[in-house]
This record gives sequence, C-alpha cells and structure tokens, in this order.
Amino acid sequence: RARGVRDAQAEAARVQTQTAREVAAAQQRVSEATRNVAVAQQTAADAVASAQRQSRSAELSAAGGANQAATAQAKYKQALADMTP
Repeated sequence: RARGVRDAQAEAARVQTQTAREVAAAQQRVSEATRNVAVAQQTAADAVASAQRQSRSAELSAAGGANQAATAQAKYKQALADMTP
C-alpha cells in the first residue's frame, strides 16, 4: 500500500511538473504573439502614415499642375488677345 501511495505521489509530481512546463510554454507563446501584434500594428501605422504622405504629395502635385495649366491658358488667351487688332 505504501508503494502505491509513493507511486501516486510521484505521478502527481510528474504531472504537476509537466503542467507547469506546458503553462510556461503557453505563456511564452502568448508573449511572442503579443509582440508580433505590436509589430504588426506599428507596421500598419507606418504604412498608413506613408500612404497619407503620398496622398498629400499627389494632391499638392495635382494642384501645382492645375495652376500651371491655368497660367498657360491665361498666357495663351493673352497672346491671342495681343494678336487681335
């Protein structure tokens, strides 16, 4: 009977040790996943900021192009007016 109790205690200790290892491994995976999420969020934020900068640059470029077209049109109209008697 004493041997059975010792065996049961040894098995319980083994199971507790194994469970503790598994919990530690699971906690490590959660920690790693949390870090990966943080990296992904930062990457996404950087991508959004870059897209916003590119969009603003394109808007400014388009506005500059519109201004150049308006200036060229005004010069053309003035040149036509200058040629008209």
